[in-house]
Amino acid sequence: MVNFRKFRTTENIIEFSDAESYEKQKCDNEVDVNVASTVTLVVGKNNAGKTTIIQALDKLVNHNDRFGVKDYNMDYLKEMAMKYKEGNFEEIPSINFEITIGLDKGKDDYVTNIVPFLTIGGVTATEVTISVKFELTEKETFINAVKVAFSKEKKKLNALYELSNVIEDKISLFKINYYTETWNMGIRKQITQTIANILMFLPLGFIFPVVFKQARTFYKTSVCMLLVSFFIEFIQYFIGRSADIDDLILNTLGGMLGYLIFSKISKLFKNRTIWKKFIGTAS
Repeated sequence: MVNFRKFRTTENIIEFSDAESYEKQKCDNEVDVNVASTVTLVVGKNNAGKTTIIQALDKLVNHNDRFGVKDYNMDYLKEMAMKYKEGNFEEIPSINFEITIGLDKGKDDYVTNIVPFLTIGGVTATEVTISVKFELTEKETFINAVKVAFSKEKKKLNALYELSNVIEDKISLFKINYYTETWNMGIRKQITQTIANILMFLPLGFIFPVVFKQARTFYKTSVCMLLVSFFIEFIQYFIGRSADIDDLILNTLGGMLGYLIFSKISKLFKNRTIWKKFIGTAS
């Protein structure tokens, strides 16, 4: 968790360990601590943030209490307030959480609770990562309010007080948003992954009609690329990885582009002996 109360950007990782089941404890006489798999214990020294963790989970899971200005890390707000005071309005306040849930495929794993965050085949994955952000929905409105509040003379301005008042007054502009790992990627990483999925099947779309003469039509090659991609995604059910409909579409598109390249080269070099030998020998 980042920028939530005591937690900033360091020493902010909380790990939950699995409790041993009653069945295993019965078979292992060396186990002295009897904790059920349905029980969660938060252990830590005083002032370590145990209550903060529980309150964060309560807000995110049960929605019993809305986030407010008091939920922001004070050092974080102070730094942001000083930037606003100096006229730098690029950054906007947010509270971030990243939850990685391990899926043990056991009877105590309530996978149905996180189905909206799973991709196709995700229920067989070993873990799923969910990013949760308490963030602005109307940045321009908020920044305009900040500029008005910080328009006072710097000597008379209490930056942290002014920023806290603006957040409290405009709290309705903030919203809790949930993202899967894919949608939480930066735009550059999303573009890179999209291009990679297309390029992965492009050579196959080119080679396929070379090897199989009977498949030298756009339709037949496209269907074959779709089936191959579907088979790969299907296999991932059995190796602990998640499948994704986007991968299926992009892989097929890559195969189709590969065939178009093959078709274009065939038209350009159809009378060349070397090309005839190449496709004639391979077919």
